[in-house]
Amino acid sequence: MNRIILYMIVVLVFASCKDEPASIDQTQTSSVTITGTLPVMYIETGNRTPITSKTVYLDARYWIVSSGSNATESLGSESSPLTMQIRGRGHSSWEADKKPYKLKLGSKTALLGMAKNKHWA
Repeated sequence: MNRIILYMIVVLVFASCKDEPASIDQTQTSSVTITGTLPVMYIETGNRTPITSKTVYLDARYWIVSSGSNATESLGSESSPLTMQIRGRGHSSWEADKKPYKLKLGSKTALLGMAKNKHWA
């Protein structure tokens, strides 16, 4: 009887074990193709500093290109960007490849057809 219980425990231990996930190569580069059908928001942090904090805002500049969309208008430009601040946000989503951000614009602005606001997520 004790031997049967021991075998059951061994089987349960092996059945509940998981393989460790394979390491993910973080050095992959992505290429983005702009189709010209949707507006594009460009964000550039000072000195192109990566956004690594969810509490500390980084100074940044932004501009929006409407890409021919009638519903939105372009804001700023690459040669004349608008000011903003940006930081990370989220809990478990912050660990994903696509990071969520909190934007604090220099002034209340209507973005992409939405009502004016200074804070965006």
